[in-house]
Amino acid sequence: MEQFPIVCICGSTRFEQETKQMAEQLTLAGQVVLMVNCWSKKDKLHEPQNAIDEKIKEMLDKIHKQKIRMADYVLVMNIHGYWGKSTQSEINYANSIGKPVRYVESLNNSKEKEGKT
Repeated sequence: MEQFPIVCICGSTRFEQETKQMAEQLTLAGQVVLMVNCWSKKDKLHEPQNAIDEKIKEMLDKIHKQKIRMADYVLVMNIHGYWGKSTQSEINYANSIGKPVRYVESLNNSKEKEGKT
């Protein structure tokens, strides 16, 4: 049975359309794509006054880290050089377990410089 490479896409949920387009491109190129699947609640998940949403966000973060473990490599959607704290945490995690980390845009354009590989 043919084995296809597995990629986990990481990045800000503000880049939903770009992430979905990249997932389609990678799938058509013969890769298995793991990524965020809960887009509809993205704004509510970051409201600190809602404890239930915070618990859901913690669970989703754990699920995404499991996806990183399952992947052969991580692709960061650093559109316009941006990524936030959650994505930085995912990059750090991928580095800590030896997963290769690639970026859609050159790191020279990135606004976040800390912890780059």
